[in-house]
Amino acid sequence: MHYRLSKADAPHMLRGIQEAFRVHTAAGAREIAGPHLAMEPFRGGDLESYLAGVEPLGFRPNAYVVFSAHQMGTCPMGGFAGRSVVDPHGEHWDVKNLFVADASVFPTASGANPMLTIMALAHRTAGYIRTRL
Repeated sequence: MHYRLSKADAPHMLRGIQEAFRVHTAAGAREIAGPHLAMEPFRGGDLESYLAGVEPLGFRPNAYVVFSAHQMGTCPMGGFAGRSVVDPHGEHWDVKNLFVADASVFPTASGANPMLTIMALAHRTAGYIRTRL
């Protein structure tokens, strides 16, 4: 696959990378790998100096990795509050009117692209919400 970030998107990608490093560092991460293939992971030291090295690399095609992932099973759906985060309709057990309608309601990772299943779950959850309006 070939990709090229637009001139408008590149500064946003850079800022996102820098802020993600800061968030992970603040959370106590000991090693953080970024998308640039030419950079070693950050393993402590002066974070701002490390981040300053990202900008000159730019976003030339095939010099960095762009990908997406579906986080699955992080808020499982189920019939019992003690064993799930949301009920069978996608509503949070403890926070009424908070609905989750993505791959996080899966019981575990599916091992395959879950796009159609996510769309079906979102459609089903939206239908239920509509009945409550």
